[in-house]
Amino acid sequence: MEEKRKRLKWGRWLLLTLAGLYFAPVIPETTPAPRCWAIDSTATCGPEDEIHEWISPSAVVGSMMFNQFVTRARMYGVSYEIYRPDVAEQRVSQARFGLTPASISTFRSAVFERRLQRERAFLRQYAGEYEHASRMFESLTEDERFAWPGEPYTGVDFHFARLNAQLAGDMDRVYALTERGFEYESEESAENRVNWLLQSAGMAREAADFEQADTYIARAEGMASEPHLEAAVLDARANLALARFEDSGDPALAEAALADYEAADAAIGTQSYQENDLRALSHLARCEEASAAIGARLAVLDTEEVDSFCYEPENGITFDIWRVQVRRCRLMLLGNRDGADEACAEIERMAERGCTDTDFGYDFMNMDEPLPQPLACFASGDAPDQGGAANQADRG
Repeated sequence: MEEKRKRLKWGRWLLLTLAGLYFAPVIPETTPAPRCWAIDSTATCGPEDEIHEWISPSAVVGSMMFNQFVTRARMYGVSYEIYRPDVAEQRVSQARFGLTPASISTFRSAVFERRLQRERAFLRQYAGEYEHASRMFESLTEDERFAWPGEPYTGVDFHFARLNAQLAGDMDRVYALTERGFEYESEESAENRVNWLLQSAGMAREAADFEQADTYIARAEGMASEPHLEAAVLDARANLALARFEDSGDPALAEAALADYEAADAAIGTQSYQENDLRALSHLARCEEASAAIGARLAVLDTEEVDSFCYEPENGITFDIWRVQVRRCRLMLLGNRDGADEACAEIERMAERGCTDTDFGYDFMNMDEPLPQPLACFASGDAPDQGGAANQADRG
């Protein structure tokens, strides 16, 4: 009996020792200097910039659980809102489940800790707690070890900090984060810098802060040296002019918007799929031209060759095929065309069939925006002859 008690005593001590070691910092961890990850050839780094830490075995297990459940629940650089509503709920539940064992760990590496905090911020955003989410994302940008221009995750954190500030209605924070985030865009990537400013211009325009939007567009214009960037700036300027027209009713603004839309298409040498130029035509009661443009774009969609994220899909439906059908649906709705209801129903049928042989899957193929109402030109159902419009494709 005495021997048995001794074995139990030593067994308890052994279990306590193993449990202590499981949560103790006993594993050395070295992270390469984050500045070396940056897309910036001017960044210098050496062994002295590496991050040296001691982590616990529990952190290793937690990281494995995070990779198994949380990482698989959400695609890189996006939020849960991009998924179809039913799938978003499923993936949020999966992420929350995975965060529990991942968080029951101690002495985590700086990289793993950032991943945990970022995922909690995404879940706050999904729950509609936008101000809190914005602060959480912003806090991730303040770690000097990772705050290097072009570091990809820092860019993600700035983007969602700004987006959540907009969703919370705090435009002062949007503008402040725009300036901070701009500093962390690599000077070697004009595209990233231009897009960052134009996104903020769009946010300011949506808030009816037209002067601030114009300021951002002017700054972006000075950096747009490539044709596609010039087109992006012209589109942003046209969208601003159209918003000002809808605010003031000055027809000259709608005319200016149309001119910029046409200049944007000329810059890239192709017809874009944006819809605001159709709205401008409708505002100006140029209904025949709007109908012709819709017909021309529908004709192009019928012959467009599309690439795909999928490789040999089992059922013939890919993301890009689905996206073409979305465009067809929206154009037909804008023009109040016969068959619009069927075209729009088809996008849901396609999404349900999905792209079945990759991790991307149908579950993130939701609509970016609500389906539009018919343009004023066609709202009464007295649209110009659609057959004639389709034959005027060269005018679109």
